[in-house]
Amino acid sequence: MAPLRILLAEDHVLMRAGLRLLVEQMQDVSVVGEAGDGLEALRLAHAHHPDIAVLDIAMSGMNGLDLAERLRQELPDIRVIMLSMHATDSYIQRALRAGARGYLLKDAAPVELTLAISAVARGETYLSPAIASQLVQRVVQNPAAAQSGVAVLTPRQRDILRLIAEGLTTQAIANRPQISVKTVEG
Repeated sequence: MAPLRILLAEDHVLMRAGLRLLVEQMQDVSVVGEAGDGLEALRLAHAHHPDIAVLDIAMSGMNGLDLAERLRQELPDIRVIMLSMHATDSYIQRALRAGARGYLLKDAAPVELTLAISAVARGETYLSPAIASQLVQRVVQNPAAAQSGVAVLTPRQRDILRLIAEGLTTQAIANRPQISVKTVEG
């Protein structure tokens, strides 16, 4: 099997070097390009056609959110993992709407990068546990606040959301309630 091809886009050189070291420790994964800004990342994506692009949200030239949208339109086979220090709903929602399949906080443990890449490579969605937990708390513990702007969840949807917050993969969740992976992803 060919190695998983990763593009890294991060404007801080030291952070990008650390990401590269973490990715290169993974088996069957290779970094095919590194970019310091969004425009360079877009050019490298067209040149190298990576499987996954790990994008910083805040970059010059073109931010990661706009880049994710462009990749979704121009190179839809590339899966995007957003890397950010922002855990606010507006950033998370915008990233997911732009096509990101993962959202990883910069203060996450290094192993989370591996988990995110592996999950997204399998076609699953990955949210940092802190984000998933925050979402679950808001929806389950404060239903009135969750109803303003967010559809009311069924009990099964709440259970699935709780399992996501606990860090289970889409496949593991689908095996528990005996439903399909597509249903969990929906």
